[in-house]
Amino acid sequence: MSDGDEEYAIAYKREKRARKRAEEVVEERNREIYHLRQDLAEAREHLESSQENLLQADKLKSMGQLASGITHEINNPLAYITSNVNLLSQYHATLTRFIAQQRLAHENEVDDTMKKELALIMEDGPEIFCEIDEGLARISNIVANVKRFARKHERHRALSDINQEIRATLKLVEQQLKPDTRIRLNLDNLPLVSCNVSEIGQVIINLVMNADQASPPQGGPITINTGVEGRCVLISVIDEGTGIPEDKIENIFDPFFTTKPVGEGTGLGLSVSYAIVEDHGGTISVASEDGIGTSFTIVLPID
Repeated sequence: MSDGDEEYAIAYKREKRARKRAEEVVEERNREIYHLRQDLAEAREHLESSQENLLQADKLKSMGQLASGITHEINNPLAYITSNVNLLSQYHATLTRFIAQQRLAHENEVDDTMKKELALIMEDGPEIFCEIDEGLARISNIVANVKRFARKHERHRALSDINQEIRATLKLVEQQLKPDTRIRLNLDNLPLVSCNVSEIGQVIINLVMNADQASPPQGGPITINTGVEGRCVLISVIDEGTGIPEDKIENIFDPFFTTKPVGEGTGLGLSVSYAIVEDHGGTISVASEDGIGTSFTIVLPID
């Protein structure tokens, strides 16, 4: 090999090594760019999720303020309607006694038709007023629970009786459940838990309504259990509905993910519930068997 050939061979090897090194550098940079893009995509997804959660929280706050205002407006007419109905009930009792006395004094002067009408008034009057009182009491109870649920101090936490909050919350949704839906309560004795009761109430409402929607067309049993494990309170909501397919379980708490038909769910209820429980330092988990039923379990720290 001549000197020129040898120099050419050396230069070629150098060029080949340099080209290989350059390719390695480019490949390394491409990997870095790929990972950077992945990180940016995850950050963007996290940001979008946070924005949606903030938007939902703002909506819930506005709804709470609206509900509080509505209940205040309902309370005013409810108060004087209740007062007037009680007064009318007293008037009816007085008139009933007067009619009875007049019937005895003028028995022969009152025709049979009038006697029947007077008897009907005297018999049905107390029952009518009783039904009105019952209806007003239910309205008053609903208003009280809505006001309790929609407190203005959303971030305020206090020692609360979780069992009492569950019972109060269920009164808000009982009229919205399917005809045959029955809620079974197995509530253990619980210590007081530091929590925001309106937020925990919202979680219970979301889980109960989801359980009801997953039940058969006319409804089915829903079981709510509470108990203590270590320094935590456990709440479980169990239905015997359609269940959740195994391939969808892992996404069940994702924002806007829903297993409901189009138009029947926003996909925000469980994601909001997850955020609330997590904000309380707790956890929420799900176990389900397709066609058998679903169980959600909330774990809240006592302290």
